[in-house]
Amino acid sequence: MKDDIHRQIDNLLYQKIKATHLDNLTQGYKICARSEGKSENSIRATTTALGRLTGFLKAMDFSLDVSEITAKELREFIIHLQNTRAFSCHHPFTPPQDKGLSGHAINCYLRSIRAFWSWLLIEEIIEDNPFDKIRIPKAPKKVITPFSNDQIHALLAVIDTKTDIG
Repeated sequence: MKDDIHRQIDNLLYQKIKATHLDNLTQGYKICARSEGKSENSIRATTTALGRLTGFLKAMDFSLDVSEITAKELREFIIHLQNTRAFSCHHPFTPPQDKGLSGHAINCYLRSIRAFWSWLLIEEIIEDNPFDKIRIPKAPKKVITPFSNDQIHALLAVIDTKTDIG
């Protein structure tokens, strides 16, 4: 009888932990996002970012229970991203590079994770959003250098105007 009670308590505790576990909630987010008509690219970006966060939390032996993840762990994750080499996650087409992740990539990861945490708050899975205490680093502004007049003339000079295509 006593063993049955302990087993039931263990099962209830396990179910509570399982219900707020980051991996399980990622699946729940995907279902909800699809039902709301979010694009597959947006959903993929969020799940990829959450996968990176999950990997980091596991490597650091931090909790994967979303109710226990605080601004402290998220700040450490930001520093981790800032120190991560580009394409270091076994990209199928590009080998790891010497440069770090771009400010745009880091910003994208964090915006996706913040959207997930906002969803957790809306769904009443958590009571406080740790992202309320965090400033996401701004992505650097991209300055695109326009073609010079000489370059434009060189491009136009290549066109063979004697053909229909030209």
